[in-house]
Amino acid sequence: MNLLTESMDKPRYSMMDNAIWGMILGKSGKLPGEVAPEIVELAKEKGYEFTTADPQENYPDELDRFIKEMEENGWERGQDDEELFEFAMHETQYRDYKSGAAKKRFLADLQAAKDKASAGGMTPEEAAAFKHAKADALVAPESGTLLWEIGGDGECVKSIEPFIGKEYAEGDFFCYIENAYGQIVEVPAALGGRLVEINARQGAHVSRGDVIAYIERKAE
Repeated sequence: MNLLTESMDKPRYSMMDNAIWGMILGKSGKLPGEVAPEIVELAKEKGYEFTTADPQENYPDELDRFIKEMEENGWERGQDDEELFEFAMHETQYRDYKSGAAKKRFLADLQAAKDKASAGGMTPEEAAAFKHAKADALVAPESGTLLWEIGGDGECVKSIEPFIGKEYAEGDFFCYIENAYGQIVEVPAALGGRLVEINARQGAHVSRGDVIAYIERKAE
């Protein structure tokens, strides 16, 4: 991150997200060495506190619960427990996938759009309007570069955009926008719901007011 900020003529340590700070503060475990005084001072300025607590305390071990549910449902754990890992990482989405609910929603939405377009002879613009009728447009609060993720492990990692169908609660984090001043702005997922379309890719420049994505509200 320092290489990135320096390449932008910005000061060191000016672009660190919660994941990076969590590692520095000891929330991911004991660091292999002492933290530099300038980092300690910066942490104090931000009101952050260092910790030596066991990081596992932040993550209750629920693996037995997932194993039990998979056994009760007759789900295979996979050759190397990859299915168990996927279930534990994406609990709601995995249940929807195994039950067929995710596919059912997709096919229903697709058929409804086809039926509407066929019956009404809609133009592409009208078809798009129908598709977004129940969805909120998530707009960019300011101009800048769209970032889905910021790596916090000191390594260059591939940024992965969220998958269509991902569920968000009101105010959940959605993405970042890096503005012209090098500031990182978090964009929330509006009123929440199910992601139905993405209009901007990683690294794309967006202008204030541009639609980044559409999130379909849950039925009340």
